[in-house]
Amino acid sequence: MHYVPAMRVVKVAGSDPGEPAVLLVDADGNEVSEVCEFLRTLTVRRFSPNTVRAYAYDLQKLMLFLTAQGLTVDDFTPARAVDFLASLRRTPSARRAQRLDLAATAAGGRLLAPRTCNRILGAVSAACGSRPPSRCPDRSLTRPTAPSSP
Repeated sequence: MHYVPAMRVVKVAGSDPGEPAVLLVDADGNEVSEVCEFLRTLTVRRFSPNTVRAYAYDLQKLMLFLTAQGLTVDDFTPARAVDFLASLRRTPSARRAQRLDLAATAAGGRLLAPRTCNRILGAVSAACGSRPPSRCPDRSLTRPTAPSSP
């Protein structure tokens, strides 16, 4: 039996100018519209195809998290971002280490590096910030601010 992820990034052969070379699709092969709209925006803004692909994989992680939690993009709030980050910090990396370094590990292998988790959160923040306010209740991932001095 072959495992097929609930969502996957697929290459688009011969995509037209202004159309991304990759799309995020669900298990039925339908485009995940929230993500694909953002990928189109990046493509029209002439981002590198490699950058667009990286955003697609980063946003795939968000969509898999939301699906597993029974949530939609509209349910994603700063509080949920913390849950998402905690989930990322427990996620095994699918790639081999690129250099010999100490790394956190779990039963599933080496965990995602903090830098990778932060990059993914940046992609999520950029995608959420590009959506109309009515479609993304909390438009950005907020950072805690330092307490003001008396």
